[in-house]
This record gives sequence, C-alpha cells and structure tokens, in this order.
Amino acid sequence: MKRWHYLSVCLMISAWLSFTGLINGQSATPKEAQAQTKIKVAVLEKMAKGESARRLGYLYPALTANLKEAFLRDGRFELIPEGELRRALAKPGKSGEKIDPNNSLQLREIGKRTGADLVFVSYYHEIGCHAGMRADNVLTLVAVGSGREEKIDKTFGRELNDKDLAVSDAAILEELLKGVEPLLAAR
Repeated sequence: MKRWHYLSVCLMISAWLSFTGLINGQSATPKEAQAQTKIKVAVLEKMAKGESARRLGYLYPALTANLKEAFLRDGRFELIPEGELRRALAKPGKSGEKIDPNNSLQLREIGKRTGADLVFVSYYHEIGCHAGMRADNVLTLVAVGSGREEKIDKTFGRELNDKDLAVSDAAILEELLKGVEPLLAAR
C-alpha cells in the first residue's frame, strides 16, 4: 500500500511540474514568464558624423548609456548584453565592418547575429553650409523579423550643446517608442 501511495504522489508531482513548465527548463513563475516575453533590443553606440565627430566624441558613450537606461526602465525590453553584441559584431568576415545607421539590411543582419528582436541605432550629424550650421539628431529602431523600421530625424538650425543633445535624445526616443506601439502590441 505504501508503495502505491508513493508512486501516485510521484505521478501527481510529475504531472504538476509538467503542467507548470518546470520540467524541460521552462519557468512557471510570473516574473520569469514576463522576462520570456520581453523584446530583445541590440543598442548600438550613438554615432557621430561630420563636425560632431570631433566636437562631441567624448559625449557619445554617456548618451548611449542614457538610451540603454531608458530601454531598461521601460520594462518591455531586455538589452542584448554588451559582450554578446561585441562578439556578434566581430564575427569572421565581419571584422572592421563599418556600421551604417541608414542601412536597414545591415542593421537586421546585426540583429540576427545577436538574437535581437529590434536593433536601435542613433547618430548626431553636424554639417556646415553657406547659411551656417545645421544639425540632425536621428534615432532608428529596426525590427529584425518584419523588416519594419521607425526613424525620427530632428533637424536643428544650429549645433546642439551637451545638454540640448541629451534632452533631444530623450524626447525623440519617447516619440519613437510611441511609433512602434503597434509592433509591440503584436508580440
């Protein structure tokens, strides 16, 4: 009788573990289930183009950190770890590959190599012209699977200083994430 009781208890526990997904490495806790549904984002470094490459080069790591923090605070996103991103960008045949923030195919390929759902890239471009200085602050999200892209390009009739650029990044990112709501809702 004890053996039958022991066997039935083992079967019940096994059935419960299988039902809750704890067998086969799956997770059943709500927090872990939520983590599995997070959107994986590969955040590339903010880039400088034109005059800004020299003038604000020191600032881009801090701006990238700000953007990463914004994604983490959102809760819907999980960032691809920096090491995985570096390894994916250093794949054989891809070393020294210059990232073109306007090349959606290249960005999707980077996303595939990193296992990302979205690739985020941003750049700041200053260009002098006969009328003075113009600046573009561009933030782009590329969906790896669907090929959909959301891009916001804010043009300014002047150079931006450190504070202006950080404020611009934050505002554009907020606007950009509103633009991808349909993509996020479809997941």
